[in-house]
Amino acid sequence: MALIRCKDCGKEISDKAEACPYCGCPVIKESKAKVTFNFAVGLAAIIAAPLIFLLWNNIASLFLAPVFLILGIICVVDASKNSKKF
Repeated sequence: MALIRCKDCGKEISDKAEACPYCGCPVIKESKAKVTFNFAVGLAAIIAAPLIFLLWNNIASLFLAPVFLILGIICVVDASKNSKKF
């Protein structure tokens, strides 16, 4: 059992609790499916970045490829941080 902070009152509560025993604020838990989806989207964006640059060879690809790469990295890092909760 790990202790987490309530997002409303800030007191330490169990991560297994459905709601804070002090203020009643519900504890929101991210589902494993959402983490898996974020990881898959991030990985697809990282793979798509060089493909956009190589296959769509114009000025727009110079802007889109880095955007896809950055968003992909953000999704993968977020998914890996949230996967440690399970």
